[in-house]
Amino acid sequence: MIFKVFLLLVGIGVLLVGADFLVRGSRDIAMRLGVSTLIIGLTVVAFGTSAPELFVSVAAAIDGTADVAVGNVVGSNIFNILVIIGITAFLTPVNVAKSVQKREYPFMLLTLGLMVFFASDGTISRAEGAIFLVGLLGYLFLNYWEVTRAERVVIEEFDEETIGAEKPGPVLHSALFVVGGLIGLIIGAELIVDNAVWCARQIGVSELLIGVTLVAV
Repeated sequence: MIFKVFLLLVGIGVLLVGADFLVRGSRDIAMRLGVSTLIIGLTVVAFGTSAPELFVSVAAAIDGTADVAVGNVVGSNIFNILVIIGITAFLTPVNVAKSVQKREYPFMLLTLGLMVFFASDGTISRAEGAIFLVGLLGYLFLNYWEVTRAERVVIEEFDEETIGAEKPGPVLHSALFVVGGLIGLIIGAELIVDNAVWCARQIGVSELLIGVTLVAV
């Protein structure tokens, strides 16, 4: 049991390092291609920070433990709002931009509403999964349109003040980071799913509970 918990913790560490490597490598490659850091933030960094949840859920689904996959996503959202926002706001008041209130909040609520509606029959089908993916593409296009519609000077100022000030590393170095990150995400996800499910069965709790709590956190 102790060894399995140790492997679970190792999996979490490998997963986080893999996600960090993937973001760094992808960011450097995008910068070399001349992509605006604003776009990089909306795509590469956004996807990279969600990569752990993606790989864990995919690994769980492939292994036939869908409860871990769903629990991981639901639990992560709950943890992000209640714990991360909660701790941040407790330490210092958090200002919320008007644009976030007008666009991101409604989109988040719509997404959650679709999740509840699609899951109400006990199954999220392939077609419903495709609807989610189309929604994601639409959201990314909306962000891209907003960025390109903005004044060029604003984008350039943002580039200067953020990661655009950093020089991307050699191409081979960046590619190795991407490959290493993907390998780390795959290995870490497998370690987490396998050992989390084993621990859940040993202590007599459901895989869903483990997914919503331990794996999600």
